[in-house]
Amino acid sequence: GMGEEALNVLMVSSKEKGDLETMLTAGEDLVRQYPTSGKVETTLGVMIDTSIKTARFRLVADYLESFAKQLPNHANTGNFLTQAGWIRKNLGQFDRSTSNFEQLLKTHGNEVAQKDEIIFAMADNTVQMGRPDMALDVLSSNRNSLSKTGRIRSDAQVSNLYLQMGDLQKAETYRKMACQQYNETMGLNDSELKNDMAKMIYHTVQQRNQEYITLQLSNSLDNQIAARKAKLLDELEKGYQSVMQYKSPDWALVACYRSYEINREFSKFLAESPLPDLSPEEKKQYADLIRQKADEYNQKADQYMKTCVELAHKWEVCDPKLAAFFAASPKSASGKSDFHSFSGSGSGVEISSKNLTDQNLKKLHEQLSQHPEDQNLLAALSEAYIQKGDFRQAMLITEKTLSEIKYKNSPSAARFYNNLGLSHLYIGNDPQAKDAFKKALDIDSGNTGAKVNLAGLFSHYGHYIEADKIYSTLPDSGKLDQSEEIIHPRARELYYVQNKNSKS
Repeated sequence: GMGEEALNVLMVSSKEKGDLETMLTAGEDLVRQYPTSGKVETTLGVMIDTSIKTARFRLVADYLESFAKQLPNHANTGNFLTQAGWIRKNLGQFDRSTSNFEQLLKTHGNEVAQKDEIIFAMADNTVQMGRPDMALDVLSSNRNSLSKTGRIRSDAQVSNLYLQMGDLQKAETYRKMACQQYNETMGLNDSELKNDMAKMIYHTVQQRNQEYITLQLSNSLDNQIAARKAKLLDELEKGYQSVMQYKSPDWALVACYRSYEINREFSKFLAESPLPDLSPEEKKQYADLIRQKADEYNQKADQYMKTCVELAHKWEVCDPKLAAFFAASPKSASGKSDFHSFSGSGSGVEISSKNLTDQNLKKLHEQLSQHPEDQNLLAALSEAYIQKGDFRQAMLITEKTLSEIKYKNSPSAARFYNNLGLSHLYIGNDPQAKDAFKKALDIDSGNTGAKVNLAGLFSHYGHYIEADKIYSTLPDSGKLDQSEEIIHPRARELYYVQNKNSKS
């Protein structure tokens, strides 16, 4: 191989020529072959800068990790591990994200400002990987490093994880700890905390739901069963009420739906219960009375359902996990409906940053190295990655640009929010997509792309009134093709269908 000096010269000369591929390859070779060289720090520094400037985030993460490995005691290492951890998380590389964060806490724990955020990110990574046991481990081993509210959140999450794993005793211990420490003022400004508390209480209450639903009379009247059923109904309903008190929209919605379900079930239970031994006249009176009671529970159930649907529309809920509770017809909704996110599968491709074969991407990255601040280039690059299906890379480009953009209310900021929304839409993060499209329209109410995308998302979740409000401001279908912004193909289709229907 080439000597250290030769690699260094090659790096410098290819950087001057703007030949980034050669420069990065030479740098990688130098670091790999001469790890103890005094040039490693500068070399990695240049590689990190170049990859950040040219918005190649997979490379950025590689080089930050390399730096941390080669120079564990450097003043920047803690910061670099943090950045690498977040980039990996955004790229969906949850295991690599966690190992960066673990190393950070182990070696630079005392200088980490945002410990709560990092510990919960690690726990979330393990949950995303389908490993609740690892999440327990992360939360319990880091509990003492958390803030006061962080510890409450952690206890609520741990309680929930134990419930999931069937260890009811431990779940109960942690639930008590969380409830003792929590008060409502804490939840006012901390929606994460509210959500975790509400989720824990919901799942605790939900344990009795199964017994309630399956408790039925056979062919004779059994007062014990009837009394037990009524008692469970009361406990469950009070339990769901207490979930609603946390004012967490997601869980309030689910609790409201479950209240509908249990009241409807009780109505059915009464209506189908066998009649006791009575004279024909008394039987008729008894049956009338029962029918009347059953109707009352049914009306109560309908009221819950109505509230549930109203809230979902008021909050414009765009979450496939919640859609089953309000968007399906009550008959089909068992709360387990197979409601899909807007884009369906939600997978994407990973375009390796190293050997870019795509000429368009290559050209854009090279132009960026000359003009790293150029917003048109950055927008074009994020759009090119969306077209190619590397949505996570596109998301990182837009997020970084938005965090650094000088004029937060310029039309170009709106374009980036539309791109951010699209990336989320393709990955299957519909709630985040909704927020991004709304931001785009707050900034630039004429952004056609964001309008069509948001209206499509609203239609998908049955928010037709909101969707129609947007559709009524859009031009006739022929005009969409001239729009600058990119539009999700399914949103475009929904727009054309809607447009045809409104004309006919």
